[in-house]
Amino acid sequence: MWLILPMPPAYPDPTGLDVIGHDFPPLVIRGRHLLPVVQGGMGVGISANRLAGATAAANAIGTISAVDLRRHHPDLMLPKRTTLTDAQVKEAVNAANLVALDREIRAARERAAGQGLIAVNIMRAVSEFAAYTPDRPARAAPTPSSWVPACR
Repeated sequence: MWLILPMPPAYPDPTGLDVIGHDFPPLVIRGRHLLPVVQGGMGVGISANRLAGATAAANAIGTISAVDLRRHHPDLMLPKRTTLTDAQVKEAVNAANLVALDREIRAARERAAGQGLIAVNIMRAVSEFAAYTPDRPARAAPTPSSWVPACR
């Protein structure tokens, strides 16, 4: 059960709500004052748009886990019986997960309504990194410091 309390006046939360009463200083990222809560990415469909978007709507950081999001989208699931080869199935599943990830990010942003931040936990082999981050320049394995500028 969550207890919703009015924000202390010194805390700059545009929603006017505080999910937990606290005296913690805000988490400041790129000039945004956030509730110091980071909802971690939990794989296999747990951390999708509803959880991440609701967390961000509370002016905190919500995280979408990119693992197997296609299961939230019945139109992206392959039929149980298929004549595809293993390689073709893998390619189809990866393509479906990329479509699902795009949908989930858009839905989380809409649910957050401009509050908080949305992060994405991409637990994929380095060989798949480029496909999951098409707006980033191609390079070797990402480093934690390389992710910080990508967070918006």
